[in-house]
Amino acid sequence: ELIRRGESFAGMSEASRSKIADIGHSFVQDGCTVLAHGTSRVVTALLLKASESKQFNIIIMNGPDGAG
Repeated sequence: ELIRRGESFAGMSEASRSKIADIGHSFVQDGCTVLAHGTSRVVTALLLKASESKQFNIIIMNGPDGAG
């Protein structure tokens, strides 16, 4: 049961990342600069989706734990 729930959660997470990228990439405009604090799979998916049709700059700031 635990494995099944884990797999279900992983599937929902992947679908959510994809949906956020599909909707959110339109907010990134061609030629703009995006400032991100740290990294996440959601932000990465959104920026990769936006890069399919636009050119833009990305500045990633490091977090306190060095992520980014």
